[in-house]
Amino acid sequence: MHLIKGSSLRHSQKGKVKPTTSKETIEGGENSPTRDSIIERLLRFFRSRPSVDQLKERGIYRPEPIFGSTLAAICLHDHTNVPRFITEITRVVEDKGLGVDGIYRVSGNLSSIQKIRCQVDQDRYEVLWKEDDIHVLTGAVKLFFRELSEPIFPISLNKEFMFAIRHTHAKTKLKAIDDLLNKLPLVHKETLRVLILHLLKVAGNSVKNRMTIHGLAICFGPALFSSDDKPSTNGRLNGTVDKKNVAKKSKEKPNDRKGLISSNDNTMSSEPNQILAYKMIVYGQIVEFILTEFNKLSIFIPSNGTNNI
Repeated sequence: MHLIKGSSLRHSQKGKVKPTTSKETIEGGENSPTRDSIIERLLRFFRSRPSVDQLKERGIYRPEPIFGSTLAAICLHDHTNVPRFITEITRVVEDKGLGVDGIYRVSGNLSSIQKIRCQVDQDRYEVLWKEDDIHVLTGAVKLFFRELSEPIFPISLNKEFMFAIRHTHAKTKLKAIDDLLNKLPLVHKETLRVLILHLLKVAGNSVKNRMTIHGLAICFGPALFSSDDKPSTNGRLNGTVDKKNVAKKSKEKPNDRKGLISSNDNTMSSEPNQILAYKMIVYGQIVEFILTEFNKLSIFIPSNGTNNI
Protein backbone atom coordinates (compact mmCIF):
# COMPACT_ATOMS: atom_id res chain seq x y z
CA MET A 1 0.00 0.00 0.00
CA HIS A 2 1.29 3.46 -0.94
CA LEU A 3 1.33 6.09 1.80
CA ILE A 4 1.32 9.75 0.72
CA LYS A 5 3.58 11.97 2.77
CA GLY A 6 2.09 15.04 4.44
CA SER A 7 4.02 17.54 2.30
CA SER A 8 2.95 15.80 -0.91
CA LEU A 9 -0.67 15.77 0.23
CA ARG A 10 -0.60 19.50 0.96
CA HIS A 11 0.96 20.17 -2.44
CA SER A 12 -1.73 18.19 -4.25
CA GLN A 13 -4.49 20.06 -2.41
CA LYS A 14 -3.04 23.43 -3.45
CA GLY A 15 -3.48 22.53 -7.11
CA LYS A 16 -7.19 21.81 -6.75
CA VAL A 17 -9.77 24.43 -7.63
CA LYS A 18 -12.46 24.90 -5.05
CA PRO A 19 -15.90 24.25 -6.66
CA THR A 20 -18.21 27.24 -6.78
CA THR A 21 -21.66 26.75 -5.30
CA SER A 22 -24.75 27.84 -7.19
CA LYS A 23 -25.44 30.35 -4.43
CA GLU A 24 -22.05 31.99 -4.90
CA THR A 25 -22.56 32.16 -8.65
CA ILE A 26 -25.91 33.88 -8.25
CA GLU A 27 -24.72 36.32 -5.59
CA GLY A 28 -21.24 37.21 -6.78
CA GLY A 29 -20.76 36.06 -10.38
CA GLU A 30 -20.41 38.74 -13.02
CA ASN A 31 -22.79 36.92 -15.40
CA SER A 32 -25.29 35.81 -12.77
CA PRO A 33 -28.91 36.69 -13.68
CA THR A 34 -30.58 39.36 -11.62
CA ARG A 35 -34.20 39.40 -10.54
CA ASP A 36 -34.98 42.10 -13.11
CA SER A 37 -33.32 40.19 -15.93
CA ILE A 38 -35.29 37.04 -15.07
CA ILE A 39 -38.53 39.02 -15.10
CA GLU A 40 -37.57 40.61 -18.42
CA ARG A 41 -36.89 37.20 -19.95
CA LEU A 42 -40.25 35.92 -18.76
CA LEU A 43 -42.00 38.99 -20.17
CA ARG A 44 -40.26 38.52 -23.52
CA PHE A 45 -41.37 34.89 -23.53
CA PHE A 46 -45.00 35.70 -22.84
CA ARG A 47 -45.00 38.60 -25.33
CA SER A 48 -43.63 36.31 -28.01
CA ARG A 49 -46.48 33.84 -27.56
CA PRO A 50 -49.23 34.08 -30.20
CA SER A 51 -52.63 35.41 -29.16
CA VAL A 52 -55.78 33.27 -29.11
CA ASP A 53 -56.97 35.01 -32.29
CA GLN A 54 -53.70 34.14 -34.04
CA LEU A 55 -54.00 30.52 -32.92
CA LYS A 56 -57.55 30.44 -34.29
CA GLU A 57 -56.37 31.83 -37.64
CA ARG A 58 -53.69 29.14 -37.89
CA GLY A 59 -56.17 26.41 -37.00
CA ILE A 60 -54.13 25.45 -33.92
CA TYR A 61 -56.85 26.40 -31.44
CA ARG A 62 -60.48 25.60 -32.06
CA PRO A 63 -62.99 27.06 -29.60
CA GLU A 64 -65.65 24.78 -28.16
CA PRO A 65 -68.74 24.76 -30.39
CA ILE A 66 -71.24 24.77 -27.50
CA PHE A 67 -69.83 25.75 -24.10
CA GLY A 68 -68.19 29.17 -24.06
CA SER A 69 -69.59 30.16 -27.45
CA THR A 70 -72.39 32.60 -28.35
CA LEU A 71 -76.05 31.69 -28.73
CA ALA A 72 -75.92 32.87 -32.34
CA ALA A 73 -72.96 30.60 -33.16
CA ILE A 74 -74.46 27.64 -31.28
CA CYS A 75 -77.81 27.96 -33.06
CA LEU A 76 -76.02 28.27 -36.39
CA HIS A 77 -74.14 25.06 -35.55
CA ASP A 78 -77.38 23.31 -34.54
CA HIS A 79 -79.56 24.82 -37.31
CA THR A 80 -82.14 25.88 -34.71
CA ASN A 81 -83.34 28.99 -32.85
CA VAL A 82 -82.66 27.35 -29.47
CA PRO A 83 -79.46 25.42 -28.66
CA ARG A 84 -80.05 21.70 -28.92
CA PHE A 85 -78.28 21.28 -25.59
CA ILE A 86 -80.93 23.37 -23.82
CA THR A 87 -83.92 21.66 -25.43
CA GLU A 88 -82.43 18.21 -24.73
CA ILE A 89 -81.26 18.74 -21.16
CA THR A 90 -84.42 20.52 -19.98
CA ARG A 91 -86.43 17.61 -21.38
CA VAL A 92 -84.25 15.13 -19.48
CA VAL A 93 -84.55 17.08 -16.21
CA GLU A 94 -88.32 17.37 -16.57
CA ASP A 95 -88.59 13.66 -17.37
CA LYS A 96 -86.33 12.43 -14.57
CA GLY A 97 -86.35 14.74 -11.60
CA LEU A 98 -88.57 17.81 -11.24
CA GLY A 99 -89.28 16.72 -7.70
CA VAL A 100 -85.65 16.27 -6.60
CA ASP A 101 -84.94 18.24 -3.43
CA GLY A 102 -82.78 21.32 -3.99
CA ILE A 103 -82.84 21.09 -7.79
CA TYR A 104 -80.67 23.88 -9.27
CA ARG A 105 -79.54 24.88 -5.77
CA VAL A 106 -77.44 21.83 -4.89
CA SER A 107 -74.12 21.56 -6.71
CA GLY A 108 -73.39 18.52 -8.83
CA ASN A 109 -70.13 16.58 -9.13
CA LEU A 110 -67.74 18.82 -11.05
CA SER A 111 -65.92 16.04 -12.91
CA SER A 112 -69.26 14.59 -14.08
CA ILE A 113 -70.37 18.04 -15.26
CA GLN A 114 -67.12 18.44 -17.19
CA LYS A 115 -67.68 15.02 -18.75
CA ILE A 116 -71.06 16.20 -20.03
CA ARG A 117 -69.44 19.36 -21.32
CA CYS A 118 -66.84 17.44 -23.32
CA GLN A 119 -69.39 15.01 -24.74
CA VAL A 120 -71.85 17.73 -25.75
CA ASP A 121 -69.08 19.68 -27.48
CA GLN A 122 -68.69 16.57 -29.65
CA ASP A 123 -72.45 16.41 -30.33
CA ARG A 124 -72.84 13.30 -28.17
CA TYR A 125 -76.14 14.18 -26.53
CA GLU A 126 -76.90 10.63 -25.45
CA VAL A 127 -74.73 11.34 -22.39
CA LEU A 128 -77.58 13.47 -21.01
CA TRP A 129 -80.01 10.56 -20.93
CA LYS A 130 -77.42 8.26 -19.38
CA GLU A 131 -76.81 10.62 -16.45
CA ASP A 132 -78.98 9.79 -13.43
CA ASP A 133 -77.78 12.53 -11.07
CA ILE A 134 -80.15 15.47 -11.54
CA HIS A 135 -77.72 17.84 -9.80
CA VAL A 136 -75.07 17.04 -12.41
CA LEU A 137 -77.54 17.84 -15.19
CA THR A 138 -78.72 21.08 -13.61
CA GLY A 139 -75.10 22.01 -12.89
CA ALA A 140 -74.40 21.64 -16.61
CA VAL A 141 -77.33 23.95 -17.41
CA LYS A 142 -76.00 26.67 -15.12
CA LEU A 143 -72.47 26.20 -16.46
CA PHE A 144 -73.72 26.62 -20.03
CA PHE A 145 -75.31 30.00 -19.31
CA ARG A 146 -72.42 31.21 -17.15
CA GLU A 147 -69.88 30.44 -19.86
CA LEU A 148 -71.66 32.03 -22.80
CA SER A 149 -69.23 34.56 -24.25
CA GLU A 150 -72.24 36.82 -24.78
CA PRO A 151 -74.86 36.41 -22.00
CA ILE A 152 -78.51 35.82 -22.79
CA PHE A 153 -79.15 39.38 -21.53
CA PRO A 154 -76.59 41.45 -23.50
CA ILE A 155 -74.26 43.60 -21.41
CA SER A 156 -75.38 46.66 -23.40
CA LEU A 157 -78.85 46.33 -21.82
CA ASN A 158 -77.74 45.76 -18.22
CA LYS A 159 -78.25 49.33 -17.01
CA GLU A 160 -81.61 49.61 -18.74
CA PHE A 161 -82.84 46.43 -17.05
CA MET A 162 -81.57 47.64 -13.68
CA PHE A 163 -83.41 50.94 -13.99
CA ALA A 164 -86.56 49.28 -15.36
CA ILE A 165 -86.90 47.02 -12.31
CA ARG A 166 -86.80 50.10 -10.05
CA HIS A 167 -90.07 51.51 -11.37
CA THR A 168 -92.64 51.71 -8.58
CA HIS A 169 -95.66 51.78 -10.87
CA ALA A 170 -96.58 48.20 -11.83
CA LYS A 171 -97.73 48.95 -15.39
CA THR A 172 -94.71 51.15 -16.09
CA LYS A 173 -92.36 48.45 -14.84
CA LEU A 174 -94.11 45.76 -16.88
CA LYS A 175 -93.93 47.82 -20.08
CA ALA A 176 -90.27 48.73 -19.49
CA ILE A 177 -89.25 45.09 -18.98
CA ASP A 178 -91.40 43.95 -21.91
CA ASP A 179 -89.82 46.54 -24.22
CA LEU A 180 -86.32 45.44 -23.18
CA LEU A 181 -87.11 41.75 -23.71
CA ASN A 182 -88.24 42.58 -27.23
CA LYS A 183 -84.84 44.16 -27.89
CA LEU A 184 -83.16 40.79 -27.44
CA PRO A 185 -81.87 39.01 -30.56
CA LEU A 186 -84.21 36.27 -31.82
CA VAL A 187 -82.12 33.32 -30.58
CA HIS A 188 -81.80 35.00 -27.16
CA LYS A 189 -85.58 35.46 -26.92
CA GLU A 190 -86.33 31.90 -27.99
CA THR A 191 -83.74 30.42 -25.63
CA LEU A 192 -84.98 32.55 -22.74
CA ARG A 193 -88.54 31.43 -23.43
CA VAL A 194 -87.58 27.74 -23.23
CA LEU A 195 -85.61 28.33 -20.02
CA ILE A 196 -88.32 30.37 -18.28
CA LEU A 197 -91.04 27.83 -19.09
CA HIS A 198 -88.75 25.09 -17.79
CA LEU A 199 -88.05 26.96 -14.53
CA LEU A 200 -91.78 27.51 -14.04
CA LYS A 201 -92.28 23.75 -14.25
CA VAL A 202 -89.57 23.34 -11.61
CA ALA A 203 -91.25 25.93 -9.38
CA GLY A 204 -94.56 24.14 -9.91
CA ASN A 205 -93.09 21.21 -7.97
CA SER A 206 -91.79 23.36 -5.10
CA VAL A 207 -93.73 21.33 -2.53
CA LYS A 208 -91.39 18.42 -3.32
CA ASN A 209 -88.19 20.11 -4.46
CA ARG A 210 -88.38 23.18 -2.17
CA MET A 211 -87.33 25.46 -5.03
CA THR A 212 -89.66 28.44 -5.39
CA ILE A 213 -89.56 31.13 -8.06
CA HIS A 214 -87.57 33.29 -5.65
CA GLY A 215 -84.97 30.58 -5.06
CA LEU A 216 -84.60 29.84 -8.77
CA ALA A 217 -84.21 33.54 -9.52
CA ILE A 218 -81.31 33.77 -7.07
CA CYS A 219 -79.62 30.83 -8.80
CA PHE A 220 -80.12 32.10 -12.35
CA GLY A 221 -79.91 35.89 -12.03
CA PRO A 222 -76.09 36.12 -12.09
CA ALA A 223 -75.85 33.35 -14.71
CA LEU A 224 -78.11 35.10 -17.22
CA PHE A 225 -76.49 38.50 -16.86
CA SER A 226 -72.87 39.51 -16.97
CA SER A 227 -70.85 42.48 -15.75
CA ASP A 228 -67.62 44.22 -16.63
CA ASP A 229 -67.04 44.96 -12.97
CA LYS A 230 -64.31 42.93 -11.33
CA PRO A 231 -64.26 42.58 -7.54
CA SER A 232 -61.24 43.92 -5.73
CA THR A 233 -59.05 41.74 -3.56
CA ASN A 234 -59.62 44.04 -0.58
CA GLY A 235 -62.74 44.77 1.37
CA ARG A 236 -65.21 42.75 3.32
CA LEU A 237 -66.11 40.33 0.54
CA ASN A 238 -62.50 39.65 -0.50
CA GLY A 239 -63.34 39.08 -4.14
CA THR A 240 -66.30 36.83 -3.47
CA VAL A 241 -69.98 37.37 -2.95
CA ASP A 242 -71.69 36.35 0.25
CA LYS A 243 -74.53 34.15 -1.07
CA LYS A 244 -76.45 34.25 2.21
CA ASN A 245 -76.30 38.04 2.15
CA VAL A 246 -77.46 38.05 -1.46
CA ALA A 247 -80.41 35.81 -0.62
CA LYS A 248 -81.36 38.02 2.32
CA LYS A 249 -81.02 41.33 0.51
CA SER A 250 -82.73 40.09 -2.64
CA LYS A 251 -86.00 40.26 -0.71
CA GLU A 252 -85.58 44.02 -0.43
CA LYS A 253 -87.27 46.23 -2.99
CA PRO A 254 -84.89 47.66 -5.60
CA ASN A 255 -85.91 51.20 -4.59
CA ASP A 256 -84.70 50.62 -1.04
CA ARG A 257 -81.14 50.42 -2.32
CA LYS A 258 -81.33 52.59 -5.44
CA GLY A 259 -78.60 54.86 -4.13
CA LEU A 260 -76.05 52.14 -4.78
CA ILE A 261 -76.37 52.51 -8.53
CA SER A 262 -76.41 56.28 -8.58
CA SER A 263 -73.62 57.67 -10.73
CA ASN A 264 -72.80 60.16 -7.97
CA ASP A 265 -72.49 57.53 -5.24
CA ASN A 266 -68.93 57.34 -3.91
CA THR A 267 -69.36 53.65 -3.13
CA MET A 268 -69.25 52.96 -6.86
CA SER A 269 -65.48 53.41 -6.86
CA SER A 270 -64.57 52.71 -3.25
CA GLU A 271 -66.54 49.49 -2.70
CA PRO A 272 -66.74 47.54 -5.98
CA ASN A 273 -67.44 44.26 -4.21
CA GLN A 274 -70.59 45.65 -2.63
CA ILE A 275 -71.69 46.99 -6.01
CA LEU A 276 -71.12 43.58 -7.56
CA ALA A 277 -73.15 41.94 -4.79
CA TYR A 278 -75.92 44.48 -5.29
CA LYS A 279 -75.99 43.84 -9.03
CA MET A 280 -76.34 40.12 -8.38
CA ILE A 281 -79.33 40.90 -6.18
CA VAL A 282 -80.95 43.08 -8.83
CA TYR A 283 -80.31 40.49 -11.55
CA GLY A 284 -82.14 37.98 -9.38
CA GLN A 285 -85.03 40.41 -8.92
CA ILE A 286 -85.29 40.91 -12.69
CA VAL A 287 -85.44 37.16 -13.30
CA GLU A 288 -87.98 36.77 -10.49
CA PHE A 289 -90.15 39.47 -12.07
CA ILE A 290 -89.98 37.74 -15.46
CA LEU A 291 -90.91 34.39 -13.89
CA THR A 292 -93.79 35.95 -11.96
CA GLU A 293 -95.19 38.07 -14.80
CA PHE A 294 -94.29 35.83 -17.74
CA ASN A 295 -97.89 35.48 -18.95
CA LYS A 296 -98.10 39.27 -19.36
CA LEU A 297 -94.83 39.58 -21.29
CA SER A 298 -95.23 39.45 -25.05
CA ILE A 299 -92.22 37.25 -25.86
CA PHE A 300 -93.72 34.43 -23.79
CA ILE A 301 -97.12 34.58 -25.46
CA PRO A 302 -97.15 32.27 -28.49
CA SER A 303 -99.25 32.93 -31.58
CA ASN A 304 -102.11 30.77 -30.26
CA GLY A 305 -102.22 32.86 -27.08
CA THR A 306 -101.58 29.99 -24.65
CA ASN A 307 -98.55 28.82 -22.72
CA ASN A 308 -98.01 25.11 -22.17
CA ILE A 309 -96.49 24.74 -18.72
